[in-house]
Amino acid sequence: MNAMWIDQTVDATVEFPSGLLFPRLRAIRFRDEEIPFPQPARVDATPSALVYRAYAGASEYTLRFEPARQRWILELVQRSSTLL
Repeated sequence: MNAMWIDQTVDATVEFPSGLLFPRLRAIRFRDEEIPFPQPARVDATPSALVYRAYAGASEYTLRFEPARQRWILELVQRSSTLL
């Protein structure tokens, strides 16, 4: 598996479904490319942020959403041909 630390603020497309306590991540814009996430992301809460793990093709994206600042940070991209 090949991992790249990014640590950059990105724009995110999200939904706010009824009954869900956090935004559902649909896509991000990174380096002038829109990356869609067709499957729901895994979300883990920390005291100051929500950490999302989302898949697009053979890549796993780790993003941090900071509600207090309303910003999304792309932390890590892991590429693997074994990801489904």
